[in-house]
Amino acid sequence: MTENDTANDAAGGAVGDAANDAVNDTANGAVNGVPQDTPQYDTGYTPVDDTTWGRPPDRPAVPLTRVVDGWAVTETSRAFHRSVPRPVRPALRPFADIHLVAYIVLVAVCAVLAAFAILINPVTFGAGPLLLSAGISVVVGAVVWFLLMRLRIAAGTPLLLGAAAIVWGVTAGTMFGSMTVGQAASDVAVQWGAPWLEASFGGAWPEEISKALGVWLLLSVGRAWWNRPWHGIVAGMLVGLGFELYENSLYAVGQAVLDPTSDLSGAVDMWVTRVVAGPGLHIIFAGITGFGVGQALFRAHRSTAWRFGQVLGWGLTGFAVHFLWNMAVPDTVAQIVLLVVVYLAGVGVLVTLIIQSTREMGVAHRAGLAPAVTVYRRLPRVMHELVPSGAVPPPGAASQQVNGVQPASWFPPQQGGVASSSPVQPQGDVPPSAPVQPGTPPPTSGFP
Repeated sequence: MTENDTANDAAGGAVGDAANDAVNDTANGAVNGVPQDTPQYDTGYTPVDDTTWGRPPDRPAVPLTRVVDGWAVTETSRAFHRSVPRPVRPALRPFADIHLVAYIVLVAVCAVLAAFAILINPVTFGAGPLLLSAGISVVVGAVVWFLLMRLRIAAGTPLLLGAAAIVWGVTAGTMFGSMTVGQAASDVAVQWGAPWLEASFGGAWPEEISKALGVWLLLSVGRAWWNRPWHGIVAGMLVGLGFELYENSLYAVGQAVLDPTSDLSGAVDMWVTRVVAGPGLHIIFAGITGFGVGQALFRAHRSTAWRFGQVLGWGLTGFAVHFLWNMAVPDTVAQIVLLVVVYLAGVGVLVTLIIQSTREMGVAHRAGLAPAVTVYRRLPRVMHELVPSGAVPPPGAASQQVNGVQPASWFPPQQGGVASSSPVQPQGDVPPSAPVQPGTPPPTSGFP
């Protein structure tokens, strides 16, 4: 028996064993080695060992790749990705597409507006309150960041992506809505003869839209790391954090000169008042709204109407909490009762979403499906005809048909299934509108 015959027999035996395992698993109520009650990802891979939470998955396995419109889309455990030597594993980067361009342009323009708005008083009365507010913002932001990153649903969030979310909240989150339709929305309430709703219309309406827009852009740009429905909550809370830090600083700097003692005392008093009276308000609003965006982008096997419904439904929920909080009631006691009830309701909704998402992530983690990273690699043009969109290439088939090019070097040949150069680097994003075969969800929709 030749060496090649021995290798072929071994490969044949492995395939046979795998087939038998699959039959047995199906007979025992499992599909692809994962119990049927486990959340399924339609991304062409099976679980990978990941002990992020100190408990290994029930069934460790290896990733596979599927093809979408000329792109090889590989989704795998973060632990598996990290276990591959750095020189050969695909680097994870933000996607340089229209979403990134929109993010950069809006942040740049709104940063100028935000700086102008907060620098008006310091130019006239001195920079003391501004510097003090900046220092308080750094401390408060660091503490809240630390707490948010302790959430299991935030696992795998890179520092730069989280910082980008905060930057959006500081700049475009505060300026984009207020500078476009904020005043017009306030005027609507006055024209309707309801001046007590002026802050509700002028604040909740434009601000929640601008924050939701930021969550959508961030999930699109950063979906190499943020690729699950609960990541909409994470992105939303970070955007809300940035928004709240800037808004508190803006009020502190603007009201500091009214304090009879000193400007610095006035700035501190304003910070204390806003933090104590409504801690984390915009984190709550944007977290609820962001959940709907995450649902729309990353749930698999859902209709377009369902996705729009998630964005609209959860967006209106976040808007309603913000709207009611801003409502001005003439009676003092009624105002206090309203604020307490609205705040507790908002916290209750957000905490419920976090708990449910954490449980869902726990099930996915035990199946090796979370935390996960997604790698996108453009295939050589000749591969577009050999491997149809939506297909998972058979083990080694692609490399055997294209001039001997081997599968991605960070996968064993029998598991790669996609031709690529070595080492492999991601070369861009799969367009959200990329056509796929019937029954195959787009790359951004991977969780049932």
